[in-house]
Amino acid sequence: MNRRSFIAGAGVAPLAGLLLAGCKPSTPAAPAAPAAPAPVVTLTEAQQQRIGMTMVSWRHDMTPSIPQIGEPGPGGVKFDVLTAPKYFKDTFGVTNVEVWNYQFPDKGPDFMAKLRGACESIGSRIIDLQLDQTPEEPCDLSSTDGKVRADSIAVAKAWMDRAKLLGSPLMRVNVDSGKPKLPLVLGPAVESFKTLAEYGQSIGVKILVENHIGASAKVDNCVQILKGVNHPFCRAIIDWGNSDAATPEARVADLSKLFPWVELVSAKGLTFDAKFNHIDYPIAPIVADNEASGCKGDHLIELYHEPNPPADTVAAETSMIKAILPELKT
Repeated sequence: MNRRSFIAGAGVAPLAGLLLAGCKPSTPAAPAAPAAPAPVVTLTEAQQQRIGMTMVSWRHDMTPSIPQIGEPGPGGVKFDVLTAPKYFKDTFGVTNVEVWNYQFPDKGPDFMAKLRGACESIGSRIIDLQLDQTPEEPCDLSSTDGKVRADSIAVAKAWMDRAKLLGSPLMRVNVDSGKPKLPLVLGPAVESFKTLAEYGQSIGVKILVENHIGASAKVDNCVQILKGVNHPFCRAIIDWGNSDAATPEARVADLSKLFPWVELVSAKGLTFDAKFNHIDYPIAPIVADNEASGCKGDHLIELYHEPNPPADTVAAETSMIKAILPELKT
């Protein structure tokens, strides 16, 4: 249903196998992003400020290719990290971009400057960096092992530095190792996020808690962490798809617990019908409730579903944008 099974797996070692076996970067260099004749959606200037797009959705269409296990491989590379922002703007009129550490071919400052420049040269900007653990950089901010937690904080800080170089004001990091059904270890988690929030304040990058994997898959656990940290540089990103709610009303009620802290919305699409209408839950009520709460967070369109992604990424992204726009109070 989401990135939980891909990122968490059974721990770092199995994830290493996935990355080294089925998720190797594509060998050919990516061509320049093709320019669309006109955007498929027309956004006003105000709407452009509230709609964004994550590169995660395009993991099959980019190089390096990072498909979730069980998903089909890319049908043909369209672009890479450097040319994705132009493709998003040309195709959708979207100028807010979220990046994912799995898709970075280079972690050096020169590459960060190059990516930032690629965005700013076309009037786009990076608004969030999504950090997930890798075999080389495990990250468990809830660990009761002091060294593991200190190393994890160091990993997160290094990526916060990269977020700053990219011009991103936000970075999301997971609460723990991401193993399924982990209990919340509140004390270490709160202390870790306090440390990151204080560091973020010193460099101008807010750290985000997300209802995502491990203990943070439960919204109530995210709320406990945010209340415990109680820092203006520790905020939330809500993921529509990561809720066990059985009804649309219950989903809205569950997600609404995070509204007081919301900085960003991961506007996740899961499955679509033949006309690319989203079918897992209605979009409008979630957006309407979020807007009614006074939250003005950007909505980042994300497509993530197992075992099969949408047959047409452009059509699915367009459908999601059109479902969100009428409810936005721009």
